[in-house]
Amino acid sequence: MGVDVLREAVARRYRERGVPTTRDQILVTGGAQSALHLLLDALVGPGDRVVVEHPTYPHAITAIRAVGARPVPVPVGPDGTDLDLLESTIRQVSPRLVYLIPDYQNPTGTSLSDAGRARIREMAVRHRTVIIGDEALSDLTLDGAAPTPFAGGGTESGVVVSVGSASKAFWGGLRVGWMRAHPDLITRLSLTRAHVDLGTAVLEQLVTAHLLDRHDEILPERRSMLRERRDQVLALLADQLPEWTVPRPAGGLFLWADLGVPVSSALTALALRHGARLIPGPAFGVDGSFERFLRVPFTETPEVLTRGIRAVSASWSVLDPTATPATAYPTRAFV
Repeated sequence: MGVDVLREAVARRYRERGVPTTRDQILVTGGAQSALHLLLDALVGPGDRVVVEHPTYPHAITAIRAVGARPVPVPVGPDGTDLDLLESTIRQVSPRLVYLIPDYQNPTGTSLSDAGRARIREMAVRHRTVIIGDEALSDLTLDGAAPTPFAGGGTESGVVVSVGSASKAFWGGLRVGWMRAHPDLITRLSLTRAHVDLGTAVLEQLVTAHLLDRHDEILPERRSMLRERRDQVLALLADQLPEWTVPRPAGGLFLWADLGVPVSSALTALALRHGARLIPGPAFGVDGSFERFLRVPFTETPEVLTRGIRAVSASWSVLDPTATPATAYPTRAFV
């Protein structure tokens, strides 16, 4: 289940955010992705349906298909998930699970309102459907108030599961995650995970517990750094690729750029030749959608981000003769 000191640190963090939580509601995993795998393995079988946002995190789609299940998409708009369509979809397809990213959604950067979160919790109870809220990005608020916890008051823990991770808040190489759920589900998952692994590395768990205890010292500096890099990339894109429409996310790690034309895959291939690695829009869909879109992370150093956007601009000029090509680009730049 995880070392006691980390389980208690995670439970305390939920309590600090207003969600009553005990240690027996926490299971430590090898990252948020591992938590999702465990839930899918325990609750979903071949042919079952799992509702996802559209677009959504590509590895979630892969994990759902890996257990033989079918991802059922619900669109994400400027204000987050279409809740009316989400509820009608749950009624129509009776999914085994619903997987959502309520905070700074990957890749769109949108967040659910407080009213939207409450409505989703009501849906979970009404339809007796387990709904997962992936909160890996919830600590990365760059503008405005931090989002409220997906679990609300925590009373719907039998059907509402929260997933968290240290890798987004602290460091990508720290592969430690957790879930908050009903103690019965936590016990069940701790037993069924044995065929995959026997637990998460202890040293990394102790490091994570230490970081969580110091989150008020660490996270403000990380947020400030990400805010500067987000604004840098937005300025670069506005200068070099003004024809793109790029919303300003209030948090998270990436931008979701509307290219205006369906060339995302072609642009990604060209950008790689110019030294920038990107993921095309269709990777975030279940059916080849989103060729007009491109996810642009802003996690690299300012120097790398500058070189990377120049490489993307140079690649764009090949696709669009009206664009002004960049004056220079590196042999290797990663965005």
